[in-house]
Amino acid sequence: MVTVAATWKELHAAALREPDEDAPRLALADYYRKQDPELGRFIELQLQIGALRRARGAPNYKTDHECDRLLKKHGARWCQTIAKYTRNQYFDRGMVAQVSIDPHMFLEYGDWLLVNAPIRSVFFTAAKEGAFPLEELLASELITRFDAIALVGLGLTNGDVEAIAASPRVHRLLDLSLSDNPLSLPAFEAIAASPHLRSLLAVVRNSDARLYAYSPAAEYAITDRDNRHGHAIWDYRDLPPDGVALEAKHGYLPWLHPKDNGCSPFDARYNVERGKLPVKPRGNPI
Repeated sequence: MVTVAATWKELHAAALREPDEDAPRLALADYYRKQDPELGRFIELQLQIGALRRARGAPNYKTDHECDRLLKKHGARWCQTIAKYTRNQYFDRGMVAQVSIDPHMFLEYGDWLLVNAPIRSVFFTAAKEGAFPLEELLASELITRFDAIALVGLGLTNGDVEAIAASPRVHRLLDLSLSDNPLSLPAFEAIAASPHLRSLLAVVRNSDARLYAYSPAAEYAITDRDNRHGHAIWDYRDLPPDGVALEAKHGYLPWLHPKDNGCSPFDARYNVERGKLPVKPRGNPI
């Protein structure tokens, strides 16, 4: 519990301890009303956006536009310390929640970054020097701290994904992005069979890419149906045969059903802990 006279350090630590709770961030926003009013306003606005998103309500575009204006004006200053070690930063609910980072930089400074921001998602870039250090990353305790990891366009092979699936460090993952890597069925077979990845809600692939787009998950694509204005309707198709075969062998796999289990990676833990996700298949007694 945060007291009225709490210092910034105490307020910030409280927000890190309870990343899914609004109250610590509102207390931090209240602190900033005098120190940095526009940052306080930004935190409050993003918390409103996050609450609407979690409730699956309609977005408040006026609020979104005000956030964008404040971020464009002050974003570089608000995350200048973290920006020294990362390539991009993304705010959610008023604080930096995602970074893109060189893997070697992450291995050296990741622990420090997590002390300074409630980072839930990490987007690994290609290594600036040398090969991508997948083995070192999978051996790092830091990997256990994330809900979402993106490994996009890194040339990962089926064998690399098998190594990921075999690592006990990935047990916390709810969202894994593997877009633009030359993967085929064996990679997804490894994910399906992994005892460490049973909680995965999403395995992200480029649904509309012609290159490296293979996935056994239900695809979001154009249908032969039209809406009332005569425009083609986009929707999720039925699970493809490879996905059906995986579930016949391994049981229900939430990540094969993005229509049911897809959500913002920043809300995944919130929804899981409250029993909202994963959505159980019809007829499942569990």
